Amino acid sequence: MDIKIIDVANKAGVSPATVSRVLNGNSYVKAKTKDKVNKVIADLGYHRNAVAKNLRSQKTMTIGVIVPDINASYFAEIIKGIENMAYSRSYKVIICDVENQPDKELDYLGLLMSRTVDGMILATPATADEEIVRFSDKGYAIAVIGRHIEHPKVPCIYTDNVKFSKEVVDHLVGLGHRNIVFLSGYAEAVDSFERLEGYLKGLKEYQIPFRPELVENGNFNENGGYEAMMRLFAK
Repeated sequence: MDIKIIDVANKAGVSPATVSRVLNGNSYVKAKTKDKVNKVIADLGYHRNAVAKNLRSQKTMTIGVIVPDINASYFAEIIKGIENMAYSRSYKVIICDVENQPDKELDYLGLLMSRTVDGMILATPATADEEIVRFSDKGYAIAVIGRHIEHPKVPCIYTDNVKFSKEVVDHLVGLGHRNIVFLSGYAEAVDSFERLEGYLKGLKEYQIPFRPELVENGNFNENGGYEAMMRLFAK
């Protein structure tokens, strides 16, 4: 038999509203009353109905996280951090692995429109900035990792790809190297464009001719990187 709040209230000799306040951690409930209600909850084995609670609050207490490739250790670390923080705030996390397929990413963004999740975090998204902004402007909570989007309602965590890519070239030239390979991710990614820009800036500064045959795409995963290196060795 399902135990309801009213059953707890009757056995504890308090109102259902008081039981609700205890469940919600309301500080206005006297300690003695709180202890009595909690004992009855334990005795009856009461579990609050999360679905009903979420319907009342209009929240699912769930966050979606879209990643290009769940097998990459880089994204595994990001997911771990998100899950730890979400758990501390009583949120659950749905992981959406799009396998570097932009269409699949858009399908998963539909979870926002269906209100299956309260918000969505996109890690290095393939979706265009304009599309992400459009979701935000419609009132959907959306955040981005790995890209900077100029919009007050789209929080972003990102690195300066151009700067750090050039610093890699600086370092390698400082070690005496001049035949420097640029191993990119998949060609359409913003990160790939920005890192290529930094690479080209570095070559220009040191007057190193750009050689297109030294550029390969690795699709941001281990297999793609291995295959790209084999193509480079073959050259």
